[in-house]
Amino acid sequence: SGRINSTVEDTELGLSLTYERVAREIQTITAATFELTEETGAHVSFGWALSVSNSKVEEVNLTATNANLTLSSGRIMDFLAWTFSEIAIENSRVNRTSVQNAHLTANDATLRMTTPGMNTDIQLTDSRCGLSAIYWSQHGEVDLPTGSSFSWENPRIGTHIEIADSEIYDWALAAMGGSNLTLRDEHLLVVEGYQLSNVRLLDPLLETPPRVEDLSRVTVLRSLTIQVMYDFRHPGSAKITVLRGSDTIVQVDATEGRYETVLPQVVVTSSERRDMGDYTIQATVGGFSGRASLYLYEDTSITVWVFGPLTWSLIGMVVVLVAFFVYWIYKKQRRKNT
Repeated sequence: SGRINSTVEDTELGLSLTYERVAREIQTITAATFELTEETGAHVSFGWALSVSNSKVEEVNLTATNANLTLSSGRIMDFLAWTFSEIAIENSRVNRTSVQNAHLTANDATLRMTTPGMNTDIQLTDSRCGLSAIYWSQHGEVDLPTGSSFSWENPRIGTHIEIADSEIYDWALAAMGGSNLTLRDEHLLVVEGYQLSNVRLLDPLLETPPRVEDLSRVTVLRSLTIQVMYDFRHPGSAKITVLRGSDTIVQVDATEGRYETVLPQVVVTSSERRDMGDYTIQATVGGFSGRASLYLYEDTSITVWVFGPLTWSLIGMVVVLVAFFVYWIYKKQRRKNT
């Protein structure tokens, strides 16, 4: 920046360009030889020229403020679109895109992760994209859309997204400002909690561990279905106790020996990560009981077998038959030897 004329030769370099209050069409900036000036480059009030020859551009970052830009056939690492900017991306790849108080359209583009901020309008057509959902001081159950075409908005922060014939790689979620959110069966790249927020994730698929700061909390819960079998059949009722170590978590009388619940697998706070997935299931029918142990890391069904009078009688009969057979073999072998 500034009133500078620069020449770069036989070099590997990275570029960071800022566009403010200008309208530009930007072609690819990864060729071995090219020139940038204030007419093709950045800040309108700067008088500069950059000449690059026989060089390799490793990385390009772009920042647009109150600018009207069209990016075509480009490869960008970070693209920041701020304050009344109008951005069009065509046939390009951007690793990280942040949009704040701006309008962005993309056609036949790959936006690996896009973070829409306040007062943001995004339209994607025939593109591939990862999206980040930001919630500020909001409460309730959240449903993040999937599919190739949908409309999604968050009126609280003024975000509106239109997706048409596009592929969504994954969602990321950030809860801020004391938000209290619940999500079910979501596939998430990452979950972040800030500023006293609380996020409950029921049966999620998480690509990376939650990130938590500022006295926030993220709880991962898993569904558990318990079925008791008593003498090879479903009992009329069974007493089911769920324990973690020596602590009783749940104790219920289950009709037909079936019980469904939701239990925490892990709780992540700004100071610790508590693994809570080890459970023991104890079932009692009449005076007979059985138990099973498991680590709860996904939506799980488990059967607890309780041996009653019929089962013990069958076991006794099998033992007697085996003993009789062994004795018969022994007697037969003894007669042969004599």
